[in-house]
Amino acid sequence: MSRAREIRIAFDLSSMRELLLALRNVKSEQAQEIWKEAKKIQDKAQRLRDEERARFARNYDARVMAYAKYVRDEDKPPHRAHEPYPFRGAKMDEVEVQRAATLKAESGHFRRMTSITNGEFDRLAKLCEHARDKGLIKPGRDFERSASRQRLRDAWRDHGPGRERDR
Repeated sequence: MSRAREIRIAFDLSSMRELLLALRNVKSEQAQEIWKEAKKIQDKAQRLRDEERARFARNYDARVMAYAKYVRDEDKPPHRAHEPYPFRGAKMDEVEVQRAATLKAESGHFRRMTSITNGEFDRLAKLCEHARDKGLIKPGRDFERSASRQRLRDAWRDHGPGRERDR
């Protein structure tokens, strides 16, 4: 997954969480059901993340050793009797083998964490779409509030050009 897609998913996921959090204050029965479902999805994803982190920390050494064995086995060239002795051995030294094994173990962990986040994202996106269809979420007002002239003026005054020099 590209870094830009990763950032977009993280931003969209936090936006959806905030939109669904706003449903908690709506007095509609449908809104409360959607909020409960969203809370279940978020709790399950957080539990899966915690389990994956604990599993990764618990089995880290065993995974690195298994990947190191795999890398060493892949690095062994086929035995050829006609090759001179210095060229028969493995092409990677032990430091490179350990680096490759560590990289494989960490990339597997990252891939599993990303799949958990993507699953949560997909389920929350469907839930947000359902809430929009029911008319419970109106994100236009939130944008209007955040992009009001007064907020933009204050943001420009506080963070505009040349403000870093003044501090």
